[in-house]
Amino acid sequence: VLCTSGDSVKVLAEERGALSQAKAFGFGSSAPCCLAHTPAEDAQDLVIGMASGEVLLANLQEQVEEGGKRLVGAVTFNKDATGDARCSSVGWSPTTNGLFVAGFSDGSIHLYQRPTKDNAPNNCRESSMFGRGGQQSKVGGTPT
Repeated sequence: VLCTSGDSVKVLAEERGALSQAKAFGFGSSAPCCLAHTPAEDAQDLVIGMASGEVLLANLQEQVEEGGKRLVGAVTFNKDATGDARCSSVGWSPTTNGLFVAGFSDGSIHLYQRPTKDNAPNNCRESSMFGRGGQQSKVGGTPT
């Protein structure tokens, strides 16, 4: 079980019918608001939406195995967020492998694509942003 709590994400494990904390990792400068996970072998499978407006993409298995209390190996999308529009929801596409969306408090929705082995994070496809009224405009979706 995954959940956000304060400034951290907690991974809970079930033991004898009760949940116990197996792992927690924190973020320091911003709090996680939402998260989504999709099973993926050897790939980034955890999306975390932050109060700052940033969207983080990480490998859940790597986080669980890592001994530290900080997120490791994450790709950051929307790094230039001003904080005016926090990320309020994230979700994986059920039909297209590697696509995920993030919704923001200003009403916009960004579409992102998970980097593959063939395209480095700096070469990720541009995202689309849908604002109020369904108008589409291009925004930079390149992770930094």
